[in-house]
Amino acid sequence: MEQLHPAVAFVGVWENSKGWLVKFSCKNGITHKLAGNEKAYCQACQVIAEHLKTKEEAMEVAKEAADRHNLEVKELSFMYINSF
Repeated sequence: MEQLHPAVAFVGVWENSKGWLVKFSCKNGITHKLAGNEKAYCQACQVIAEHLKTKEEAMEVAKEAADRHNLEVKELSFMYINSF
């Protein structure tokens, strides 16, 4: 995974029908869902991540990202995701 933008506000994981996703939200209001083979991409953060099969894999990716910014990993709900 590439370096995260300094303005990342949180790192979270959530599950959908395809598996687990890692999601980053910037303090500037940009939100990125990183999912599936779509390889979602944020120009502000220049982050690319792949869809992950297990929660453990997603947590490992999310924790590495969060550690670089002294953040906690959040387990996100569907409603929380949709609120963006």
